[in-house]
Amino acid sequence: MIRNVLKSNKTVHLTVSLPLQLKNIMKFQLKNSICCLFFFLITACYSQEKTAIYYDSDWKVCTKENYTYYRPMPLKEIGDLVFVRDYYKNGNLQMQGYFLKKEQEQKVGDIYWYDENGMDSNSSQYYNISQVPELTYYYPDGKLWKKVNYKNEVKEGATTIYKKDGSVLMSGKFHYKKPVSGNFNNLYRIEHYYGKSLLQEKADGEQTTAVMVYDESLPSKTAVQPQANIYEKLFWSGGQQLAQSKAFKLINDYDNPKLIGQKNYDKSGNSLQSILQQDIDYGYKIKNGNTYEYYTQNNFVVGVKSITPYVERAIQGKIVSFYPNGKMSSIVNYKKGKQDGEALVYNTAGNIENKQVWKNGKPYQGNFVEKFSSQIFIHATYSNGAQVGEVTTKTDKDSIITKGTIKEGKPYQGSFLIEDPEKDRNEIVQINNFIKTGKQIIFNYNFLKPIETHTLINGLRNGESVYYKDGEVVSRIICKNGKFFDGTYHDDEMMVTYENGFIIEETSYERNGMPNKKIVRSYKDNQIQSVSYSEQFILLDVPQQIYTGTYKNGLPFDGFFREDGNEIKTIEYYENGILKHQYSNDYLKNMEKYSFPEYDLKSTFKDGKVFDGMEYKKESKSYISKKWKNGVLQSIDFDVFAMHYFNRISFNFLKESIEITDYQSKGELIIEEKNKILTMRLIGKGQTLFSKTSNNSTIGDELPRNGGRAYILKNNKVVTADFTVDQTEKANIADSEENFEILTNIFYAMIYEDNTLIGFKEAIAQEFMTEYQFYRFVRHDDELQDKRVLATIQTNEKSQPSSGIQVRPTSANKYNLDLFYGGRLYTTLNNVPFEKLEIEVENLYKLLNKKLQEEYNR
Repeated sequence: MIRNVLKSNKTVHLTVSLPLQLKNIMKFQLKNSICCLFFFLITACYSQEKTAIYYDSDWKVCTKENYTYYRPMPLKEIGDLVFVRDYYKNGNLQMQGYFLKKEQEQKVGDIYWYDENGMDSNSSQYYNISQVPELTYYYPDGKLWKKVNYKNEVKEGATTIYKKDGSVLMSGKFHYKKPVSGNFNNLYRIEHYYGKSLLQEKADGEQTTAVMVYDESLPSKTAVQPQANIYEKLFWSGGQQLAQSKAFKLINDYDNPKLIGQKNYDKSGNSLQSILQQDIDYGYKIKNGNTYEYYTQNNFVVGVKSITPYVERAIQGKIVSFYPNGKMSSIVNYKKGKQDGEALVYNTAGNIENKQVWKNGKPYQGNFVEKFSSQIFIHATYSNGAQVGEVTTKTDKDSIITKGTIKEGKPYQGSFLIEDPEKDRNEIVQINNFIKTGKQIIFNYNFLKPIETHTLINGLRNGESVYYKDGEVVSRIICKNGKFFDGTYHDDEMMVTYENGFIIEETSYERNGMPNKKIVRSYKDNQIQSVSYSEQFILLDVPQQIYTGTYKNGLPFDGFFREDGNEIKTIEYYENGILKHQYSNDYLKNMEKYSFPEYDLKSTFKDGKVFDGMEYKKESKSYISKKWKNGVLQSIDFDVFAMHYFNRISFNFLKESIEITDYQSKGELIIEEKNKILTMRLIGKGQTLFSKTSNNSTIGDELPRNGGRAYILKNNKVVTADFTVDQTEKANIADSEENFEILTNIFYAMIYEDNTLIGFKEAIAQEFMTEYQFYRFVRHDDELQDKRVLATIQTNEKSQPSSGIQVRPTSANKYNLDLFYGGRLYTTLNNVPFEKLEIEVENLYKLLNKKLQEEYNR
């Protein structure tokens, strides 16, 4: 493990060319990743008779003259564990915790870390996979501090805190890692464990079927008392006086305890605040009141670190921070959750060290140190909200990364770290007289691990560009005037090779890491020459591992070509520039084979059109599929897509009928012709709901019974088409229109002058050519209404007008227009010329709609 980490770090050193300021910053990268394992590898090599092992600042073994940390020896053994305590050179405790004796990189139980001043720094809890059920921890002076009990690898039973005189300060009870009663000193992420769990690994390996087990030794959550209150308490050093007490309520067996109150006290026991449940949000967050952060040692408060005031969930007022000795370190003003106003920083002597002014959460005036990341900080001076003068970027070890001068609010001279939040990446770049020049480093988070490096001249890439992945070089390419010129660009999905500024080969890869699954395109003189598809699909009619195609003048000429413009892809086959075949499939049956689809449908072209097979057309919200046989249309499928919705409306042209089906509702329309009478039936759930009979008629004929007449404009005349509607006694018209809305709309809207089966087939084939025409039938939209139909009139069982507009011819191509509503004549327009019919009919429908609206509003 150590060798691999070192090797990885060395690789970054060798392959990344960095600015001069970066060369001395590598040192701090290694410490946290390898120190624990390194400790124990070294410890195992030392005799138990050694009194201490000494380490330098990077946790490497060293002599006593040059050490930073030390570990007393021999280690204390408890069963299959060892107890480790590390110290700073000044004698303060650096860490304490338990590790497995035979697997000493494996932490067990609670691990505590401390800073150089002896204050609590961090802590984590790990599964107790040892044979020791109770773990004991100590004050820095070696006195008993805490005992923690475990069962089934997690905390179970009592956790007890002791005063330095050996008496019990407080105790809390766990049940299967969940606190259930008593007092605790830290409940943050109390149920979260790090490390491996042997019980969980065993359960994962053995779990095959569900088995009921009755065993009191197994953890049971039913024992939790939902109404029990638990407390998180912090005492002032010595354990005699409370500093903070938080009251929690257990809501149920699964959620975290809910904070219902908080109290804070000073060293003398005086109350500082008492926060009730109504001033707490989400069961954990202060809405109105102060939050206190403390300096602690073994969870005992030795001083206040900061006080932050909240008003209605937002920070409002002054955040006051303190040094460990109790002196003020800073005062920061906030308004409505944003830093606004003066911010004062004090030194340990109590003098003002820095004064800043903020406006609306942004630096406005003064010297600022802005946090870019956990290890990078930007030092800048602001005047009236803009950076001025010198801007320096430094690490947390105070090593300089970039240094440059701002002029007129812009980077002017030197090196700069520039954020690009839109692309979620950053750059380190040299700038001369406002223009980027020299080395440019682009990175995501760690500037020592760039993702790209470039050479810039006058703001454009000129020279070598290098691309990295995980610290390794993946491609190098020469750029000229900001464009790729010579070399290869390579990422996870694409590899492109350039010569003299032109692409000569382009390879596309799948993201699953399969190198043979690719598409290769070759170019010459900036024009595509050929394409090959490797393990992309299979044509069942022509099975091959690789399909190839050649181009002529940039157009498909010979071989196989995939249409990649649509989500639903087809394969086209050309011979000598002529499209011969198209391969496709039913994508609804091939969704699970999306990465390697099978094509089992073959279409043959004649004179540039589909003669046999499937024809496809992709529109904005739908996909239209037509099936042809010997040049005759057999069916049309309209696939409709929307958010969380799919439907397919199918038109099948059979010898003696037309069948229209709805994939979602499972309903169907059957159109048949018998004895020169055309009948349409709406069928749902196995029964006929409505039927409609269409007849040929002339404008002067008697109106049909229980149906209607459509008046159609054709060749500067008004022609008619009649229909009769019958409702099955069992059918509910409201339910039918709701459950079979699309088919119901088509049922009523499908009106044609030629009331024959052939006439309907030809009309459907002509009308349902586009998405626009299709939606005219399936939704009520004035912009999509059929412009052929001038008006319609509905009739009752006595063939009398009921609702709508009746058109009656008079003479010399003039017409009377009668508006009916509710079986009554509402108004009449006489002798309307043919050329004004559409305008006057539109006005009458507006009048009818107004009448309907008035009745609706009553």
